[in-house]
Amino acid sequence: MSIKETYKKLPFDLSGARTKNRFDFEILYGIELLIDNYHILNDFTIVFDYVCDIELHCNDDESLKFYQVKTNNTGKPNNVNFLTNKDKRTKDSIIGKIYKISNNDSSSNISVLLVSNAPFINNKFVTKPNEAILLNDIEDTTKEKIINHLKKEINQQNINLTNIYYLYRNVGVDDYENALVGKLNKFYEQEKNCYMNKPTVLFNSIKATALSKAKYEEECEFDKLYSKKGISKQDLEKMIEYHYEKNSETYENCYKQIIENTKNNSLFQLGCTKSLKNIINAKDQKVINIIDEVCAKINEDMESGNEISLDEYAKTFNDTHKDINFPVYLSKCDIYTIVIYSFEKLKEELKG
Repeated sequence: MSIKETYKKLPFDLSGARTKNRFDFEILYGIELLIDNYHILNDFTIVFDYVCDIELHCNDDESLKFYQVKTNNTGKPNNVNFLTNKDKRTKDSIIGKIYKISNNDSSSNISVLLVSNAPFINNKFVTKPNEAILLNDIEDTTKEKIINHLKKEINQQNINLTNIYYLYRNVGVDDYENALVGKLNKFYEQEKNCYMNKPTVLFNSIKATALSKAKYEEECEFDKLYSKKGISKQDLEKMIEYHYEKNSETYENCYKQIIENTKNNSLFQLGCTKSLKNIINAKDQKVINIIDEVCAKINEDMESGNEISLDEYAKTFNDTHKDINFPVYLSKCDIYTIVIYSFEKLKEELKG
């Protein structure tokens, strides 16, 4: 059965009360799924907050994966009561809501994962980080409590837990974004075979898109679902390509300048190349601020009319511009590279 035919039989649940932490965690988890599945699936779309918090629509095999996201800020593991306690607003338990999605007339191509930043504990074990456990395989006493609860809540005697999972994603909400920026940076380097300039800019662009999809709160016909609520693999490709086109030229020009100007000093060249990587990856806020100062000083120097090579200008910059307070930990390689980078940055801005 196609995704469209399966999906039409599922109940949707737009927005609802959520803490900011949980909403942020949902968005970030959806972005992580985009990155993680990029090289696994040929054609897929991540849907934000419609039938479930996050959805993975796999067009390769017409399957659907639903992710119900829950954050736990107590520092304690979740137990069976976490699954069976009913929500005051919806009157559904977490496991009840999941079960309605996972078991219906078209459930053969559906799996549902409850994702939490806390482990699940029962009589015999605690879930391991980043490992999805099948609820049908958990310890019998805990499993029986879940089944008995569902019999009452769903009013159904035959309960099937064979496509419901619990996933412990062991990352703090506050740390999650930084971890994903790092993952995106590594992914970008593999895709483009170059360092990523301004990684947070690309990440924030993806996050802003995901937020807009999640916040769209109108009912959708399936034909409009992906455009209103989803980010596809192709969408991610376009965002990466746009970022590459806008931000890679400065890096390439800087790199060429460094290699050409330092070809007779291999150690200095290596140090400058390392400095350029750090600048492109925007790891040091003090350096970012200094670049703005250097750009302003270069603009002033343009008016002087002095003829000097860029190599000489960069090498003597620290001596001729004592009014700029470079951090004491910066080496000659760092300052030289900052000047080269600032010069190329200004050229790009002038080009438009």
